[in-house]
Amino acid sequence: MLTASDRRIVAALRFGLVSGICLLVLIIGLLLARAPASAQSQGQNVRLFAADPTTGTWTALQSGSAGGLSTGGYTPSNITTNATTVLKTGKGQLHCLTVNSVGTTSTATIYDNTAASGTKIGTATTVLAGQTNCYDIVFSTGLTVVTAGAAAADLTVGWR
Repeated sequence: MLTASDRRIVAALRFGLVSGICLLVLIIGLLLARAPASAQSQGQNVRLFAADPTTGTWTALQSGSAGGLSTGGYTPSNITTNATTVLKTGKGQLHCLTVNSVGTTSTATIYDNTAASGTKIGTATTVLAGQTNCYDIVFSTGLTVVTAGAAAADLTVGWR
């Protein structure tokens, strides 16, 4: 037989268990309600934010009409030939370099400059289709990409 004290303890445990389950269900419900796929299927905009290290501000990312995200300001530049390509003059941010299709022994050398010299950010070999090199770094003078090789790769550079 349970004493009055024991019954109070059992009641408190039951209450705590029920409260905990209710809280867990509430949290799961909130997470599901805020999930991008759920929101998009209901026609809602998904609000995500990204920090811009060049200005120190936050940029809103919006869901697109096809369910994709606009990047809130990155400019895509497609490079398909072996060349020296000046993408930007002045301060900015290099986000990524994506290999759309491979070249033959091809490379992409990236400079913080408005010419194919000066501060080298990096050299990427472009021999794997679908490869994305993420940099997310700032440059101060400009952004120049030099592509070289026996046959040029098809590249997309994301920057702002």
